[in-house]
Amino acid sequence: MERNFISDHISHNMIAALLKKCSRSKVEKTIMPMEVMRHVWKNKEEIPEDLKG
Repeated sequence: MERNFISDHISHNMIAALLKKCSRSKVEKTIMPMEVMRHVWKNKEEIPEDLKG
């Protein structure tokens, strides 16, 4: 299961640790460059296969 959380208050590492603790599941972070996010946001039909959930 993939999740994407954006927070101004806590770090991605803290979010991952909380998800791992609460779900008792493996948590894997994938960090993408902002350029990829901007491109996909504007061109939703061009989402790379490895990013589709």
